[in-house]
Amino acid sequence: LVEAAALFVESWQPGADAIVPVPASRTRTAQPVMILGEALAERLRLPFATDWLQKVREVPELKDVHEYDERIRLLEGTHKVERAKVEGNGSCSLTTFTDRERL
Repeated sequence: LVEAAALFVESWQPGADAIVPVPASRTRTAQPVMILGEALAERLRLPFATDWLQKVREVPELKDVHEYDERIRLLEGTHKVERAKVEGNGSCSLTTFTDRERL
């Protein structure tokens, strides 16, 4: 999975400066987004910026929400970019990573 994602990012060439995991909607012992994101960052030789994006409110799990507009509505205002951390890296391009990229 990580290799496929890495090959996609390498072919896409977004010019990303870091891999930023989207905080999970529920707590698990092992968070797939953290495991996969860290491996992807290592594979791409990019920082894994776990503190650049913070969840500011809880949302229900989105795995069963298939309607695009409803997913967007539920996600509005859910996360906040920690601008001081991002801007502290100069001009920066963010690439977020979630284990459920369906938007």
